[in-house]
Amino acid sequence: MRLCIITSAILIAGNLSFSQERKDMRSLFRSSMEETDLTPDKLMEVGTNIYERSKAIDHAEGTWQGRIVIAKAYYENNELDTAALSLLEMIPKLENTNKRSYELGLARKLLGQIFMELNELEKARENLLKAQVTFRELPDYSFLCGTISGLGMIYYQEGDYPEALKHFIKAKELVDNAEVSRLTKAGLLTNIARVMNVMDRKDEAIPYARASLELNRKSNHLIGMCRACNILGAIYGDLGISDSARYYFGRAIRLADPNSLCFTTVIRRSVDGLSRVFIQQQKYDRAISLLRSIQPALPPYGLENLFNTLAFNYLELEEPDSAVHYAKKALTAGQKHNTKQTIRNAYNYLQLSFRQLRMFDSAYYYFRKFHQYDDSLYYESNQRKFNNLRLDLATLENEREIKFMQQEQTINRLQSQTAIAGLTFGLVSVSLFFFYHHKQQESKRQTLEKSLELNNQKLTSHTLSMLHKNNGFMQIEEEIDVMVRKGEFQPKKIRQIIAMNKSGDNDWENFNNYFGHVHNGFGNRLLRKAPQLNVTEQRLSFLIKMKLTNSEIASVLFIEPRSVSMAKYRLKKKLELPDDQDLHQFLDSI
Repeated sequence: MRLCIITSAILIAGNLSFSQERKDMRSLFRSSMEETDLTPDKLMEVGTNIYERSKAIDHAEGTWQGRIVIAKAYYENNELDTAALSLLEMIPKLENTNKRSYELGLARKLLGQIFMELNELEKARENLLKAQVTFRELPDYSFLCGTISGLGMIYYQEGDYPEALKHFIKAKELVDNAEVSRLTKAGLLTNIARVMNVMDRKDEAIPYARASLELNRKSNHLIGMCRACNILGAIYGDLGISDSARYYFGRAIRLADPNSLCFTTVIRRSVDGLSRVFIQQQKYDRAISLLRSIQPALPPYGLENLFNTLAFNYLELEEPDSAVHYAKKALTAGQKHNTKQTIRNAYNYLQLSFRQLRMFDSAYYYFRKFHQYDDSLYYESNQRKFNNLRLDLATLENEREIKFMQQEQTINRLQSQTAIAGLTFGLVSVSLFFFYHHKQQESKRQTLEKSLELNNQKLTSHTLSMLHKNNGFMQIEEEIDVMVRKGEFQPKKIRQIIAMNKSGDNDWENFNNYFGHVHNGFGNRLLRKAPQLNVTEQRLSFLIKMKLTNSEIASVLFIEPRSVSMAKYRLKKKLELPDDQDLHQFLDSI
C-alpha cells in the first residue's frame, strides 16, 4: 500500500514537472515568434532546443512549436524557399490536429510574410486571412494586430494605399486597447509612417516615424531603428531637404550590421534612398558607384529595384547603352518575381533609352508595352476597389435583413409578453428606434452606392481614354508600316502623331466639363480661395480631388511620379497651408 502511495506521488510529481516544462516551452515559443530582434542563429538554437526537449517528453505540440521557430530562423536568414517548404509541409498536418491552435495561426502568419517577400501576394493574402480568423477566435490580440498589419502591407505593395492605411489604423486601435510588446507598436508606427509618406501626408508621417525610432531605440532594436531612419530619409528626400535625408539614410547604414543577412533589405533601402539624394543633387556618378557597391550583397529578389535605379541614373548621364542593360535586367527579374511596378518602370526606362539611341522602332515597342501595362495596373487597382465596395454593399444588405428579422422577433416577443397599454408604448419606442437605425443604414447604403457610381464613371472615362490612345497607337503602327514599305522613315512625322494623341486643350476642356458634373462648383470655389493658382496647379488640384495616386497623376500630366510629390509640395506652399494641414483634406473640404 505504502509503495503504491509513493509511486503515485512520484508520477504526480513527474506530471507536474512535465506540465511546467510544457508551459516554459510554450512561453519560449511565443516570445520567439513575437520578438523581432533575435538573430537567425539564436532562433535556430531556441527552435532546436524546444523541438528536442518536446520530443524527449513526447510532447507533440512542442515539436510543432520548435519546427515553426526553426522555419522563422530560415526566414530571418533570407532562406525563404527552405522556410516556405517547411511550413507548407507542416500546415496540413496542423489543420488535421487542431484548426484553432496558436501553432497553426503562427505558421500561416509566417508563411504569409514569406510569400510577401517573394511577391506572391495572393498566396500571402490567403494565409494571412486564415491566420486572422484563428487569432480572432482564440482570441490573441497581439498576433491579430501583426496579421492585420501584414494584410495592410499587401495592399501597400499593390499600391492601394488608402486600404493599406485603413488596415494599419485598425491594427493601431488594437494596439491601443491591448497589451502588446513595444516592438510590435514600433513596427506598426513604422508602417503607418511609410504609407502616409507615399500618400503625400508627409507632415503626419514624420511624428509616427520619429515615435517608432524612439521606441526601437529604447528597445535597442537596431533593425527597427534602421527602418524608421529610412522612412525619415525618404520623407525629407521627397521634400527636397537633402541634408536631413542624407543624415537619416547615413544613420541607417551606420546602425546596420553588413555581416548579418537580417539587414540586407534595410541596407538596400538605405543605399537606394541615399542614391536618390545624390540624383536630386545631380551627382549621378556617385549614385551609380554607391548602388553598384551593394549589388553583390543582395539576394535575387532584392535586385529589380536596384537595376531600375541604375537604369535611371545612366539615362540622366545620357549613357543609354548602360541604361538598356540594367533596364532589361530589371525587366527579367520583375517578370520572374511578378513585381508589377518593377515591370512597368523597366518598360518606361527601355523606351526612354531607345529614344536616346534613336532606335525608334524599339522605342515605339516599349512605349506601347509601358502604356499597356500602366493601363492594366490602373484597371486592376480600380477593379479591386470596385469589388471591395460591392462587398461592403452586400454586407450592408445582409445586415439590414438580419436587423429586420430581429425587429420582427422583438415585436412578436413584445406582443406576447406585454399588456395592451404597455405594448402600445413599447411598440412606439421600438418603432422609433428602428426607424432611426433604418435611416442610418439607408444613409450608409446610399453613400456606398454613390461611391460605386463614381468609380463606375472613373472606370468608364479611363476606358474611353485607353481606346483613344490605342487608336492613336494603331495610326502610328500603320504609318511605320507605310514608311518601311516605301523605305522612308520619318521620326518627325511619328512624333507629330504621338503629340496629337497626348492630352491637348480639347481633352482638358472635356475633362473640365466631366469634372464639373461630378464635383459641381469645385473649380470656382478653389479659385475664390486661391486666385493665384495657374492652370497647371488647378489641374493638379482636380486630380488630387479625384483621389488619383501619384502614378496616375503622372500618367495624365506626362511627368515622372517622383515629380508629382514635389508639385504637391509646391501647391501646398502656394495655398499657404500650415505644415500640420493635409493638402488632400483641404481640397476635400472645398
